[in-house]
Amino acid sequence: MFIMTDKDNEETDAELDESSQEDTEEKEHTSGGTSLLRNNKEVEEIVITAATVTIGGDSPGESNVHGKVVEALSGNKVLSPSDTNSEIYVVRPENTFVSDSNPNYIEIHFPDLLPFGRGGTGETRRIKISRKALLAYMLNLSTRQFQEVDFVLPMYDMVTRQQVSTIGFVRSKIPSHRRGADGSLSTKAEAFGQVSLEDMKKVCEHKINCAKIASKGGTLPPPPVSLDGVAAEFFNDITVATKQNQHSMAAAAENRGGVYAAHNSLGKAHIWFTFCPDDTKSFKILWYALGPDQSAIYKDQIPDGTIRFETLANHPVAGALNFERCLKLAIEYLIGWDRAANAPLKNRGVFGTPSGYLHIVED
Repeated sequence: MFIMTDKDNEETDAELDESSQEDTEEKEHTSGGTSLLRNNKEVEEIVITAATVTIGGDSPGESNVHGKVVEALSGNKVLSPSDTNSEIYVVRPENTFVSDSNPNYIEIHFPDLLPFGRGGTGETRRIKISRKALLAYMLNLSTRQFQEVDFVLPMYDMVTRQQVSTIGFVRSKIPSHRRGADGSLSTKAEAFGQVSLEDMKKVCEHKINCAKIASKGGTLPPPPVSLDGVAAEFFNDITVATKQNQHSMAAAAENRGGVYAAHNSLGKAHIWFTFCPDDTKSFKILWYALGPDQSAIYKDQIPDGTIRFETLANHPVAGALNFERCLKLAIEYLIGWDRAANAPLKNRGVFGTPSGYLHIVED
């Protein structure tokens, strides 16, 4: 927060009275506008009335007037008005924990980036956007104030944890391979809750053994006969939920590793193709989103575009389930591969009998 001195205000008024329209436009262009940035002359004469102190910042000591505030708060030095020749207001942090589920999380934690308390995830907008989309917009602003590491890392951590939680919740609702007392398939959440401690220990030992063998380039051993499939599925779901965000550096490195490993073991790939089903033209989307009864009225004719797009917007999981279904069909019938047996299927692949395949899913 800054305040102009009386001298600066008088000089600014005089300059505006004597200058032409062209000079005013040039000043606005070079300074980025009076509401955003100021020219060097204004900055030299400016008086600081308040500031945000970043402890451990990389600013030089002689130019970082806020460093003296840190020294005073730490008890190393008594701060006197003659040290700064300006008023400094120190805002102490609150002791209560603020969860990232709070709609005003960004405004509360970064008041220097959103000083008016507006523009965060809790803002009322005519068109609603996700947190991830808002952060992507902020990071791409040309002013670059949101590209500092003390903003990027907490936001990446928040988005990643929310994504892991969402994926875990969605997968807990998917039917498992275990049937209940009435013969119906239990959800994964119900099945995971019934896994015994003994089965958990067995699958942990198996996973640790596989990791040791894989680090040495050996062939992974088959799971023990007594291993409960639900316990193994529980660990697989954790792996899926905690995978790196797509299009991140970690995900790109993992995808490259998969491609290199496939080329090393199977040779150079003969065919690459992109599989991208259109969710807006699939009846299965309506079936997943609305259920068999409500979607039956659209069985013979695809509904209006407004209905289709609203259904996708309100039921995004339906699109994910349909994509998973289409991917399984492509692997089985287009490529001709049995994922359960990890072997090619006879007389099933369009391109002939495959020796192997690799698929990478993008967001």
